Amino acid sequence: MKFFPIFTLRVMHTYYTDGRCPDFTIQPDKQTVRLVSKHRCVIKPFSDGLRMLTLVDENKKPLIALPKEVKFTFHLRLQNPDFVLFTNLSDFNDRSAPVYTNADLGAEDARQLRLNSRIAWQTEHFAVVQPAAEENFALRGRPHRGLELNDFEFEGSTKVTPKNYNSTDKILTVDSQSAPQGETFTIKYPVASQLARGVWADVEIYNNDSLLLIDEGPVEFQIVFTALQQGGSTISSRT
Repeated sequence: MKFFPIFTLRVMHTYYTDGRCPDFTIQPDKQTVRLVSKHRCVIKPFSDGLRMLTLVDENKKPLIALPKEVKFTFHLRLQNPDFVLFTNLSDFNDRSAPVYTNADLGAEDARQLRLNSRIAWQTEHFAVVQPAAEENFALRGRPHRGLELNDFEFEGSTKVTPKNYNSTDKILTVDSQSAPQGETFTIKYPVASQLARGVWADVEIYNNDSLLLIDEGPVEFQIVFTALQQGGSTISSRT
C-alpha cells in the first residue's frame, strides 16, 4: 500500500522571481483534521503550499473513498508583515471573509482558485402589528450590503407578501393587509461572515469534477497574488 496525492495547493506571487510565495502558513481547520484522519489521508506542507495524499491499494484505489463534494478547509495565516507593501489587494476590497475555492471549477477549467466572500445566514421572526398594504419592519441584524428583495427567504405565512427592501435603512416593507394582527412570519437573509482571528483568508477544496482521478493526477490548485503597481511599473521582484 502506498500514499498517492489527491491535490496540491500552492500560493504564487508575481513579486517573487520563482513565482512561489512563502509568506503564509496553511492550516487545516478542525473538521478537515478529522476528515483527514478518518479517510487515511496525509497533509504534506511546503514553504509555499501543501499536498494532500491518501492511502491506496495496489490498484491505486483509496482504501476509504472520499464522499462526493466533501470539503477540505484551510486557513491562510500571513507571516510576512511587509506583504501588504508589495501586493495588489484590490480584489480584497469590501470582502469581510474572503475565501478561495474550487467550488465552481469544472474538469476543463484552469486550476487557479476563485476568490469569493463567505456568506452566512441570519434568521429573524416578526409579527404583524397593524395590517396594512405597506407595513415596515426594521432588521435587527447586519444584512450584507446591497441586498435586494429577492435575496430574502420568507416562511411562515402566505398572507404576508414582501414588497420592498431599503438597504440603506435596513427596512423591510411587506403587504400584511390580508393577515390578522399577530400573524407571524420568518425571514432569512445573508450577512457578512467573519474569519477566525489571525486568518487572512480561507481555502475550500471540494471533491468535485475539478479533481482528477488519482492515476491521472494530482491536480495543482493555485492562489495567485500580483505585485503592486507604483508609478506605472511593477515593484521590483526578489528571490
